Amino acid sequence: MTEAAFPERTQQAPATGDGRLARYLDFLGQDPRNPNLLNDAANAAIDAGETDIALDLLDRLAGIVPLTPAQLNLKGMALLRKGEAVVAAKLFSDLVEGGHDDPSLRFNLAWAKALLADHVGALALLDEAVLGTTPQAPVLRIQSLHHLGQLDDALAEGTRLLDAQPGNTTLAGALSTVAMDAGDMASASAFAARGGDSSDALITRGLIALSSHQSGDAATLLDHALEVRPAHPRAWLGRGLVRLKEGDAAAATRDLEAAARQFGRHIGSWLAAGWAYFLQGDVSAARRCFETALALDANFAESHGSLAVLDIVSGKIEPARRQTAVALRLDRQCFSGALAKSLLAEHDHNPLLAHRIRERAMAIAIGPNGETIAQAIAAIGLVPGTPRNRPS
Repeated sequence: MTEAAFPERTQQAPATGDGRLARYLDFLGQDPRNPNLLNDAANAAIDAGETDIALDLLDRLAGIVPLTPAQLNLKGMALLRKGEAVVAAKLFSDLVEGGHDDPSLRFNLAWAKALLADHVGALALLDEAVLGTTPQAPVLRIQSLHHLGQLDDALAEGTRLLDAQPGNTTLAGALSTVAMDAGDMASASAFAARGGDSSDALITRGLIALSSHQSGDAATLLDHALEVRPAHPRAWLGRGLVRLKEGDAAAATRDLEAAARQFGRHIGSWLAAGWAYFLQGDVSAARRCFETALALDANFAESHGSLAVLDIVSGKIEPARRQTAVALRLDRQCFSGALAKSLLAEHDHNPLLAHRIRERAMAIAIGPNGETIAQAIAAIGLVPGTPRNRPS
């Protein structure tokens, strides 16, 4: 799956810095064209997280003297943090090709490539020399392998790298996400325990709590994750699933569609968002989400089964039969396919049942242990969005 913002920083820069920026800006008020002051102020602005100020200072400096490679690298870092990965990647690439190559610069170029979804290009840059430059470099390598669906390689390499950097909580958190998508819940839990308050570790612990029906614990962990990283789609997904299980379909819908749109190609989040709409009676919006999921992978059974349920609700019985058959042929354990089959059987005995289906559907026991579709939606929502060994 593609997540919009990474790598996560192992330490957040303080919003106001250590006072250096304010002092340098005061000095520049008296000597506005001093190149050394402009350079020092730009570095202080980066440290303080003030990317717009840093870029403005560097532009002022460039109007006085040509920027050095170090200053161009600093400008690229500011552009990355501002979200202008295309421009940053071009700047870093020009520096590397111009002979100003070093491991830290290659890490920045790899970061830019990863943000542009060029995970193959990012991996090519993240060699052993680069991996030793910053704790964030191993995280980026594991995330890139994850995006490419190379889950076994990501776990093997990540374990080796974590052994070398046992205090790298961000790496442990990233590995917990990989393990969860690989279906190795024991390893996911173990990595998450080592991940501290990194956003990925919090989310993994939250999703494990959700799957264990500990909604209160899950909500607390996922809310904390969103405080650490507000744009994390997995956290939005998890919180939406918690709200859905708690019966707040309206709030769940907002969270789940936010997750689906941030992920883009995560099938489970589109299906969960569709079911949340279905619970509110918005069949049109539910169909839009289910069809989006189907377009991502025509061989995923739950998409067909979910559309079959909508067809039954809409009185389209024959199309529903076809969709149900496809769903159960693809996966005999498909929850929504089993639900559709159950509803079709009831419809055949009572053709007037359709207007009551939505109200009854979520309480029909269809799982081997008596699970309802409401309980199954969380599992559907957590379907990995990154297939193994296949570029996303």
